[in-house]
Amino acid sequence: MKKVKNFFNKMNNPEFVKYVCKDGRIAFHCTGLDDNEVEIAEVFKSFLLDISKERKVFFYGYRLAEQDIPKVIDPAVILEKAKVLLNPLEFYFHLSEARVNVNFSSLACNTFLYYFDETVEWLDFLATSPVDRMKQLLRAGVLSARFTSNDHGSYYRFEGGETHKERCLQLFESLAKLGFDIERTSCLERL
Repeated sequence: MKKVKNFFNKMNNPEFVKYVCKDGRIAFHCTGLDDNEVEIAEVFKSFLLDISKERKVFFYGYRLAEQDIPKVIDPAVILEKAKVLLNPLEFYFHLSEARVNVNFSSLACNTFLYYFDETVEWLDFLATSPVDRMKQLLRAGVLSARFTSNDHGSYYRFEGGETHKERCLQLFESLAKLGFDIERTSCLERL
């Protein structure tokens, strides 16, 4: 009976955050936003911008059309851009800070924001392919955090070091005030 009740509670309030803190890291996943959820998008934008301070910020967009880039990333913060050869819908960006929009469900399939240590260089980032080596880079302390928007913005995922715990808890508090269910868990299953 309890499982049925939990299922119906989720159906009545589909906006949720599940998070875990362990092994010196914090991670969460949550429901994404549609284009109309402006107030919630502002909370996420502030969070992403705040954690980008004193970090090298790199952005990766998959299935992102060139004409849509200014709708996702503030053009004023783009320092460098690289296109994936033979794929006109795949881009990498070096940003001065993380001024990005998170409620762009129809504009990109997947996007990744990487927050690196100040010592990481743009060309090293491009050569390393962090998409495949994210967990290794986090454990080594080179990658401070990663935020992803998956499946056209249907859900978000964040993974970062312990230094981001307090800011994440503040984010959860703000989201709870906007109607999100917040749940601490012992592990995060794959969505």
